Amino acid sequence: MDYLYGGDRETRVGYGLFWCNTCKRGVHISRLYIPAVVSENKVIYFDDPRGSEKQAQLVPEFKRMTP
Repeated sequence: MDYLYGGDRETRVGYGLFWCNTCKRGVHISRLYIPAVVSENKVIYFDDPRGSEKQAQLVPEFKRMTP
């Protein structure tokens, strides 16, 4: 399993992408709090002009499943 969060730098509210690197299935969950213990290299902030590019590099294509 792997993950990446995206969100607001100040409020730490955003979304999470969670996926399995083996089967390439995962979930996208909106409106969640990004825990402070999450490493900075696992968070993309909305104010980052390269955010979309970083997400494309870090997150593989995966089939979105319904949680």
